[in-house]
Amino acid sequence: MKSKFLVVAALFMVIFFSCGGSGDNDPIGTIGVHKIVVELSGSDEVNVSVGFQDASNAKLYDSNGQYKGTLYSVDDKLKNVKKVVCSTDGKGNNLFVLLTMISIDEGTTCSYSIKAYINDKLVDELKGEKTFTSSSMSEMVELFTNER
Repeated sequence: MKSKFLVVAALFMVIFFSCGGSGDNDPIGTIGVHKIVVELSGSDEVNVSVGFQDASNAKLYDSNGQYKGTLYSVDDKLKNVKKVVCSTDGKGNNLFVLLTMISIDEGTTCSYSIKAYINDKLVDELKGEKTFTSSSMSEMVELFTNER
């Protein structure tokens, strides 16, 4: 079930950004370094997938400055993933994150904080908590550095 869900999430990201602009012009002055920081806490039994892509297919880097390509994702149990950072090169124009949380254990919880920056300026923030129930075993959250 988890692998099917992650494939659907990845496909959503590819389709969404293939319809995006080319990033060649910058009508509102937002081309630059885009960064998203995802912080997670909660039960170790929650599986998380954090995927990133920029609308202009800018180069993506992790928190250690290592190049990750134009798509970057982290998939693991929450106990191994507490913080994920992704930033673009200086040519980013709309970094997107899709956070997917899955648990088959009723009553488990996961809290998240997602912060979006453009050129080191905080432009958006999203915080929440998910308690998993038998009728709601997954949650998807998305955030952009620029609203579409």
